[in-house]
Amino acid sequence: MITIGKWADNIADVHGEKGKGWLKLLPETIAACADRWSLHILPPFEELSYNYVTPATTSDGMSVVIKAGVPSKEVTSEIEALRAFNGKGISRLLDADIDLGVMLLERLQPGTFLSDIDNDEEVTRCAASVMQRLCTRAPAHHNFKLLSHWANQSLSEVRTQFEGGYGPLPIDLIDLAQSYFTELLDPRNEQTLIHGDFHPQNILRSERDSWLAIDPKGIVGDPLYDIAVFVCQPPRRPTGLDPKKFLSRRIDQIGEALAVDRQLLTKWCFAHSVLSGCWASGDHGGNRWKPAFSRARILESL
Repeated sequence: MITIGKWADNIADVHGEKGKGWLKLLPETIAACADRWSLHILPPFEELSYNYVTPATTSDGMSVVIKAGVPSKEVTSEIEALRAFNGKGISRLLDADIDLGVMLLERLQPGTFLSDIDNDEEVTRCAASVMQRLCTRAPAHHNFKLLSHWANQSLSEVRTQFEGGYGPLPIDLIDLAQSYFTELLDPRNEQTLIHGDFHPQNILRSERDSWLAIDPKGIVGDPLYDIAVFVCQPPRRPTGLDPKKFLSRRIDQIGEALAVDRQLLTKWCFAHSVLSGCWASGDHGGNRWKPAFSRARILESL
């Protein structure tokens, strides 16, 4: 039996009636996966957000994971990204059904989150190691989103949301982010497949290769964007640093580890923060955009 928890609200929030219909069919979908791949389905993982993710075992005892999402371009992109990465720095895709929106994945053991480590310097060091293994050249012919198009589309959607303006969002920060993206993004140079949502809760401990990523969005663009996503993710555990010192320390450490200019990386972090604030406004409304824009204001001062 599948218990529909609070995570289902996220599905309905993002996908509307399509999402509600998908939830009703989810038990049938998981049962079909069990039959197709000869699986014994186990209780789902606790921290569900926008997908149903549950461990399972194959008929020969191998531990795997079933991930099911509302069929969409995003799910298709994740499947194709996993195929392209082919287990390099990331969990392996064993099989998939794009029409159903399901993936059969390698289960990473022990599977603890990188974000659970108390020492953020260690978190940053491990993330840099995964990042060095993860990025790969994009296939010659692909349907992945280009980072430049993704960013420009997201910023333009804000004006649509607020009928030509920016509503309560800080205009000066959005204008500066657009200026930085113009400086940083060049579609002619976008040839690298990147994760697109690279943060410590998407990195798990693995017996196969120390730490491995999960849940790629599948974006083609500058790997510095992935670094910015990591830097801007708030820590899950107290660090003893105020937000400005925390961001500055992460930028310095990962910039040194990956030989990235500090000022360049700070610009990427600022631009990403504004972008994530725009997403929060468009997806959820209310004041959920404020933390990202507050972080952008701090990064502006750096």
